[in-house]
Amino acid sequence: MDLIAGLSIGFVGGWFLNRKKPDPSLELAYRSLLEQAQFKAGFLARTSHELRSPLNGMIGAHQLILADLCESPEEEREFIEQANQSALKMVKLLDEVINVSKAQYGTGKLDVKAVSVSDVFDNVFSMTHLLAENRNLPFQIVLPEPDLEVICDRTSLGRICKV
Repeated sequence: MDLIAGLSIGFVGGWFLNRKKPDPSLELAYRSLLEQAQFKAGFLARTSHELRSPLNGMIGAHQLILADLCESPEEEREFIEQANQSALKMVKLLDEVINVSKAQYGTGKLDVKAVSVSDVFDNVFSMTHLLAENRNLPFQIVLPEPDLEVICDRTSLGRICKV
């Protein structure tokens, strides 16, 4: 939570708690502010952790190369490839952060149209069935009627359904 949001919530919370007759709409607004602040703090913590992992991978690979600890040019190339994969993962994560920011501020462009719910379920199944099989877990999706559709942005829905 940033300082201004924290001070705002503290001020509103103190004002709210000092009122003799609570106003239900103020209580709802206060609780909503608290939830938003907690969500943002959690999001930042998770995002920081997710970004740190590939960054540490890049740093580690580069340190091994710079310290001349590679036994061969092939091993050095392998470390460079690992660092490159970490960098690509980091770019992907940063793109997700940018997309969240665009969604929050309403600057992202959505391509809203009808999407088949059966297609969405098929995609979820294809992304997750191997995970279930590898853990010997039963996994089955009961498909809805074929003509059932949802109005949404397919790209955003795909991000949400990623496993």
